[in-house]
Amino acid sequence: MAAGGRALPAVWLGAAIALSRSQLRAHGALNVGAHGGAEDLVTSLRQSIFVETAYLSERTEERCSSLDGPRCFAALLARGGKATLQGRPGPVLDGPGVLPETLLHDLGVESDLGFITPEYDVLSALRGQVTATQSPTLPVLSGASAALLRSARGSIEAGVLHFAELPPGSRVPLSFSRGLPGNVVATWDGGWRARSRGLEGLALSLAPPGTPMGLPAPETDGADKLANPPAVANNPGQGPRGGMVSVVAELTGSVGYLRFSRPVLVRSLFARWCPEKTAPPGLVGGRLGLHGVWTTHLDPKKLRESRAWIDIGSGAKKPVDEVAFVATAGLEIGAVDVVAPGGSSDEDEEHSVIVLAPAAAFQGEGGEEGEEQAGPVFEMRAEKVTAVASPYIVSLQEVIDRNLRLHAAPLSHKRIHTPGLLTDRSSPLLPDKENVTWYAAAAANQAMFEHTSLMQMLLEPQLLGQGNGVHILQGLLSGSSAPLPRDLQTELPKEMIEIWEALHGWLRAGGGWGQGTPSSLPRNSTEEALLRYVTAKRWQTKLDLITAAYLHQRPEVEQGTFSSLQHFAQAYSLLQQA
Repeated sequence: MAAGGRALPAVWLGAAIALSRSQLRAHGALNVGAHGGAEDLVTSLRQSIFVETAYLSERTEERCSSLDGPRCFAALLARGGKATLQGRPGPVLDGPGVLPETLLHDLGVESDLGFITPEYDVLSALRGQVTATQSPTLPVLSGASAALLRSARGSIEAGVLHFAELPPGSRVPLSFSRGLPGNVVATWDGGWRARSRGLEGLALSLAPPGTPMGLPAPETDGADKLANPPAVANNPGQGPRGGMVSVVAELTGSVGYLRFSRPVLVRSLFARWCPEKTAPPGLVGGRLGLHGVWTTHLDPKKLRESRAWIDIGSGAKKPVDEVAFVATAGLEIGAVDVVAPGGSSDEDEEHSVIVLAPAAAFQGEGGEEGEEQAGPVFEMRAEKVTAVASPYIVSLQEVIDRNLRLHAAPLSHKRIHTPGLLTDRSSPLLPDKENVTWYAAAAANQAMFEHTSLMQMLLEPQLLGQGNGVHILQGLLSGSSAPLPRDLQTELPKEMIEIWEALHGWLRAGGGWGQGTPSSLPRNSTEEALLRYVTAKRWQTKLDLITAAYLHQRPEVEQGTFSSLQHFAQAYSLLQQA
């Protein structure tokens, strides 16, 4: 019986039998029961579990030899019987359980190798969340909702924002949107100028091999057909080119923004950065309204060594309507690959799904965790997705229907290992002194970008009795510090009144934007709600100026505010209690 005396639905009772433990090693398919209606229950659960297309590929014809062992023959027989063994097309893969045997075979799972799923108990957590909200059902997508996500692919529009037609040396126009989908208008805020890079320009390949699949809508299904494969950057002399981008947009100031008239999915943001030797770590953050969605941290030391074009997008499958560039003066944007829903604003509605994704198999080289995890490691987590991500996430049921192959590592693996970039999707770095310092700097910068450090900085005098938190903040805003670039030395004193107004509003709301403030641009809402949002958004840009100043002076700030790491930990602990 469930908490409160209610019986668990049959699908969750069956799922709990197979998926309840925090670490499950399955030497076969995961089953959900053998009573009547089990097939429908399995299908329902498969429709609610999604996989990113970055971990999928189309299946090629397989043949077995005597060297492959009986496992290969068993897997092929499970898919297509004798017809498959004879080289004739067999039926799509399927089998008992939520995860058919063939998917495990794709990952190289043998009889002596476990398929580890540390987060299967997320199902129990989801049930607890729903019980707390007195909802009678768990977030299993109905057939209609699953069909809605699939059909939304037909209305998704893709585009690559580029600057080929801009005169070199000119300012990027305020609403320059060349190459974007027709229903999306970009807005450029900050100092952006067009620069000609000639032979150093960006070479784009619009249909490269080995990129994540974008699945077409059901009515356009065809053999071996992919929808809107993402663009990738090929540096001059490296691989095939679909076209050259010789004009780029350069950020000439410390803070800049690229905003979109409606939420879009930024699949790739091709840029390069050759900062000055004194440049601090920079960051690029995607936001949806007032909330941060993803952040990419840039290490100037590593990026200064290369003139290569890199993708500084996070690869997240979540929409944003703003990309903020902080402490990245001199950064050049070559192209921005985006997709947007082509229909009404109803397609921005969120759907709760469960995402099955490979977890990092090891934490650096030679670590104990890497030695323990002998097989593919997957985790399940609850996420909310919108229609714009529909071509790039696939339900487990559709993976089976399309006979797709599952991989333990993303096909676009280079994105995760780009030196000088750090995102929440980056592979773990070796725990040496340099990387530990880099992690610490990124964490401090992230906290300031999310404005959580502001509360800490202003409360620190009361907590630690030193009285220098406000003094440090005043120093940041004075614009007189030597490490600050010239534009911040001018901008900070000029915006001083509005910055303090933003700080006052943020702190008065307890470290937020205030009750009743919409988190994103309200549509068909009241004038008061719109005014609250516009005010909060203006305040956010002022707090970004503080972030830029902090990034430039972080070593001095940390030295003046905290005498040791233990001191910092004490302050943080007290703040958590407060």
